[in-house]
Order: sequence, then C-alpha cells, then structure tokens
Amino acid sequence: KDLVGAAPEFRFVDRGLHDLKGFPTRWRLFEVPWQESAGVPPTDELAAAARRAQAPSPAEPDATALTGLAETLPRPAASPLVGRVQERIAIEQELGISLGGSVRVVSVVGEAGIGKTRLLESAVEAATERGFGPVMVAADEELRGPFFLLRTLFASTSLETLADRASARPSLDEARDVLWGRERGREGLTPPEQVLRVYDAAVLAIRSIAAERPVALLFDDVQWADEDSLKLIRYLVRTSAVSPIVLILGLRPDTVPGVTAAASLLADLERMRLARRLSLGRFSRTETKEFLEHLLSGPVSADCVALLHEWGEGVPFFVEEFVRSYREAGMLRVVEGSWKLSLGPRANLPASVQILIERRLGQLPEETRTVLADAAVIGRRFRLADLAAVSASLGSPTEELDLADRLAPATHAMLLAELPE
Repeated sequence: KDLVGAAPEFRFVDRGLHDLKGFPTRWRLFEVPWQESAGVPPTDELAAAARRAQAPSPAEPDATALTGLAETLPRPAASPLVGRVQERIAIEQELGISLGGSVRVVSVVGEAGIGKTRLLESAVEAATERGFGPVMVAADEELRGPFFLLRTLFASTSLETLADRASARPSLDEARDVLWGRERGREGLTPPEQVLRVYDAAVLAIRSIAAERPVALLFDDVQWADEDSLKLIRYLVRTSAVSPIVLILGLRPDTVPGVTAAASLLADLERMRLARRLSLGRFSRTETKEFLEHLLSGPVSADCVALLHEWGEGVPFFVEEFVRSYREAGMLRVVEGSWKLSLGPRANLPASVQILIERRLGQLPEETRTVLADAAVIGRRFRLADLAAVSASLGSPTEELDLADRLAPATHAMLLAELPE
C-alpha cells in the first residue's frame, strides 16, 4: 500500500490482521477491489470469476451464513465439547431473552485451558441457529493499545458482512473512519469528546445492524482487553437496552487479588442484572473419560483414564496435550481394542503445558513464587506445618499464617488448591 501511494485508481479495503505462514507476527492485509474504471478492462474469465466470488451460491441460498469465527486464530480442529450442560442451557436462555428485545451479557470465567474458547465456539453455533449474526474476536496478551479489541471487531469481515446484509454499511464505514482517525472535522474536539465520538459511532453501527438482525458479539481473553474497549462495552450496554444484542465475554479469573478493569465491568453489569456469570470447573473423571473417548475415537482403559485425569488435573487442555504427547511418543496405543498407556517411564511434560504454567507463575508476586519453590521440595501435596519446617531448614523461618498469606495469590489464580485435612 505504501508503494502505490495515493494513486486515485486504486482503493484499499482494510481486511484486518491475519496469520501468514512463515511469519511469527500477524500482518494487516488490504484488498484492492476489482474496478473497470481502473483503466485495465478485465478478461471475460476474470470478470466471470469476480462475479462468482461476489454472488451467493444459488444451490445453497443460506450458504453464506456466518460462522462468526472468521477473525479467531486458526485451530487445527475444535476439541470435543464435553459436559458444560448447564452453561450451554444458560447461554440459550440469554439468547432467548435478548430476542425479545434487550441487551444481555454473559461472562464465561475459568482458568487457562479449562475450555472457555470451546464454549464460546459452541455459543456461536447456538446463536446462529437462533438467527443471530455472530462475530467472535479475541484480545491479545502481547498486543495492546487504545481501542485494540474494538479495532479487531470493526476490522472483521464477519461484522462487515453483517452490515452489508443489514444495509448498515454506511454506519460501519463511518465508525471505521472515526476509529482510525480518518474522519474530517475532528480537530476542534477535545480528547474526551473524541473518545465519546468513537463510542457513539461504534454503538450506532452495531445498533444499526441489530435493528435488522439480532447480533451476538463474543470476546475471548477479555482479561487482556484494553480499558477503552471495555468502556465501549459498558457504553453499548447502557445505551442499547432494547436492542437484541448479546455480549459473551470469556476471561480468566484475576491472577492476583484486586480489582481490574474487566472485573469492575462485570461486577457493575451483574449489579445492574444485565450480566450472567458462568464459572467453568475442571472435568470430573467421568467427563475426562468421555473427553478421551472423543479425542481417541474409541474406548479407553480405566487405568489410562485414571492416569491422564490425575496428570491433567481435569483441565481439558492439559489432558489433550498429554494425549498428543504420549501418542507421539508411542506410549499411548490400542491394545486389545482399547487405548492404554504403556508401563514405560513417564513422558516429559508437554512443552505447551509447561509454557502455559510458567507464564501463569510469572504473573504471581515474587514472594509467592519463592514459597511455591520451597513447597515443590515436599511434593504435589503439602501441609503448611511441613512447609514451615522446610522454610526454616533453608534459613528463612516463616509462620504458617504468613505462608498462607503468601500462597493466597497462587490459590486465587487456581494454581494451588486447598484440601481438607
């Protein structure tokens, strides 16, 4: 785009951030729409191809129905959705309430790897079946900036398609111009007025779409969302009470005690009786068994289920990564009609699991990490009295109550669980 410059015969359409093979970071891609006015008449073959690309398939009139997942990170295949029955029913209920003409918010809260994204993907399917136009985007742990999550939403092709079908493209384009600073006449506005202008334009675009078709906006990893985008969500809810809009927010619990912007938003929406919180727990052994049978497409021995459930601690992501790692190592095989783990030495912890745990540990206070390192000397389970003895032997005697206080952030982040005596 920079090489072409401002040549009048070319028009660029921002298609958002995309993953490109061989590049570690996402690239912003632009489309150059075909135009005869560009001075180069297309061949009959190219013109026919352009017409086919722009027209829906006549054999499947609804083949262009949105999946809502166009802007999410590519996943090899969706993991099986096991359990979560009550959560799925709750989402269905909120979708039904919104269809009656009201904005609703659902928060899906759970630790890393617990299956929040998979439940959101299921919600996309449920919303589509009920006639909603779904769009799912995610915040990013490393990429931050003003209105980053909102920019991701408004750069999405899914939202663009919804706007086209609802004849709301002018409102969407106006919101994009405001958001990207392309609007003229903003020079006289103060910074707060400019922010409000962004809110107004964005909300108007979303409500214009919802006036023609109910909208489901799904935001994953909201714990990393920028404050400007979170305020936009608050503004949207407050100004769209009678619009059929459902917001589903996936986020992890706070890693340390305290009130974050996301936690404050959810607390306020719950107080207004507009939000419903769904907390995802770990799998039971029965659910792990069902999950494994889906993953492996066959029966799994009881011993194998017990070991993988213990090692994965009921966290779906951990269980799935153990299955992949052990299968690649030849330790997980079909023996006499069912999947079994060999009796050889236990495989190393999968790198993906190790990295996830290390990143979660890195968010804890240093004193908490120090106490956890001392506890690791004892093993997976420990008593505070034993931990106090270890600390004393290492030259830093600490009272049990002080140790409990230092471990509180790890318990809060669900890296540690308190067990009954």
